[in-house]
Amino acid sequence: MKSKFIKAISLLCVFSIMGSFCSCTVSRSGGDTSKKTNSNKDGGVIDYSNLSQKDGTAVYTYKVTTPDGKEKEAQINIDFDNADKIEIAETGEIQSKRFSSTVGERDYHMTKEEVEKAKDEKSDFQEFSFVEYIENKSNKAMAFRSLKVDYHGKKDIWIKTALDAEYAIVPGSVYQVDVLGIADMSKYDEKALEEAFKDISIQLEYILVDSTMGDIDWENSQLKTMDIH
Repeated sequence: MKSKFIKAISLLCVFSIMGSFCSCTVSRSGGDTSKKTNSNKDGGVIDYSNLSQKDGTAVYTYKVTTPDGKEKEAQINIDFDNADKIEIAETGEIQSKRFSSTVGERDYHMTKEEVEKAKDEKSDFQEFSFVEYIENKSNKAMAFRSLKVDYHGKKDIWIKTALDAEYAIVPGSVYQVDVLGIADMSKYDEKALEEAFKDISIQLEYILVDSTMGDIDWENSQLKTMDIH
């Protein structure tokens, strides 16, 4: 299935680059993920250790190549209260109809029994979030819409693999990836959850495209993976 989002959003990306980064949000996640190669040379999580922060925030400056081939300087604020850390975040998704009907099983890879237990108001299941800032180091645009997780449900933790939208970032740009999860907090306090989460491998699934002016054929393109946690 070809996605038509790139053509519609390319101009928006150009105008938004100088503010911080080029991020483009459109349609739902999904599709075949069978064609995969492991690669980290195209990008990865930025190095937080070399950033100077003030009041919990650091400004990360980088050079980005716009769709018309011009190189410009851009900046993004790194929030150290959220970067590389778990935050308990109640979004209400567990209690939504979508979670019961599709999201729980499809995106969190829960069993029907686990979905039912999670949405029980008497249960100790809670949602959490996790943020990483990734950089596109390739000379092509990077499109992504999903995560690859090494396991689901082990240690009573589930990670949402769908990012809910398709994103495209131009060469050199930085983007904030929000990872969502669910944990059975009857087994953890927040510190113990943070420790358990360190052992979970999470990869960003992406495709490199020559231009943001074209369509993406997700099913027939080479889907790569990038370590983000």
